Amino acid sequence: DYIQKSSVASGLNEMKTEADFQGRARFTAKYLKLSENGSDQLDLYDEYLGRYSISRHVQMGGVASFDQPHLSISKSGSQEPAGGTFIDYVITVKNDGNRALGPVYIQDFFPPGAEYIRSSLRPSEITAASCQWTLQSLGIGQSSTIELKLNSTAEQTGLVNRVLASGGYDGEWVKAENYSTLQYGWLDCCSSRLLAAKTGNVDSSDPTLVHYQIRIKNRENYTLALTIRDELPDGMTFVNSTIPPAERHASSLTWNMVDLQPGEVQSIDYLARAHRSGTFSAPAYIEASALDGSRTFSADISAQVYVPGEFASSAGSDWQPPACFDLNCTAMGGAENWIPCTACSAAGLEDLETECSSCSQVEE
Repeated sequence: DYIQKSSVASGLNEMKTEADFQGRARFTAKYLKLSENGSDQLDLYDEYLGRYSISRHVQMGGVASFDQPHLSISKSGSQEPAGGTFIDYVITVKNDGNRALGPVYIQDFFPPGAEYIRSSLRPSEITAASCQWTLQSLGIGQSSTIELKLNSTAEQTGLVNRVLASGGYDGEWVKAENYSTLQYGWLDCCSSRLLAAKTGNVDSSDPTLVHYQIRIKNRENYTLALTIRDELPDGMTFVNSTIPPAERHASSLTWNMVDLQPGEVQSIDYLARAHRSGTFSAPAYIEASALDGSRTFSADISAQVYVPGEFASSAGSDWQPPACFDLNCTAMGGAENWIPCTACSAAGLEDLETECSSCSQVEE
């Protein structure tokens, strides 16, 4: 009998497993929700006898994706097909954390010159520039969708609509933000003065931990809305961050900033764990828009680190299944040759004024 197995837990409600084995094995997935009025339980159970090569992807809806309180919000916009002045937006807020939230406030900031027409949920507060909705509660795994219609008659090159959400629990608050951009016609050709950089450093006490930092400085004279998409390299898993990601899917991390003021510098620090030695290159992609929709630009940045030492390679995360999982044997491994590269280092970056290749001045 033998088994080779790889498991990746993308969150508390999702796991992918690949296994090649011979003998007897059991595959189980369990969900148990306890409440004052009773409990809900889900059991998936498969037993194998013989020689198999299997690939499993288990994802449970309506449960927590984060092991902490967390709120996600998404937004999309579309113009009337006939080219009218009405803009339709769909806002979806979801409690994907491990605590019920309430109340939950959702605030939408209209693009300049736009006016409120109607929404599927009655606003608790409305002004000329924004409106706010209040949800009394949002349970674990629950989501709420709001349809919003605005009227924009001003001649603009684009529209940027921002949305903020905050949910309360035990006197504390979790927040989320996002935005939607609609572009009309061509953008101007002037270069941006948004500066971005990413650095990475191996932890001095634990060489398997890598500290990454993304720094962004707005050198324009107007406010920006940004989306940062970071991709962890193979052999690394996310541990935590100073700002919780708006989205997290396997190795992909996303953060949103809806109001980076002129001259402001924002930093995101996060920790990742390496599961092998060698050189790791971690890229990030940034999209930015002026709030009036007149400018949109993007940038690619990257940080490279070398993790020393010799330790066993492992595919996927460092999560280990419980003993009852019955596929808990030697993980699949792989050997690769890596050459350390120290040609570039952005360490000690203070004002983002550097020509290092891991820093980038955004091009349109």
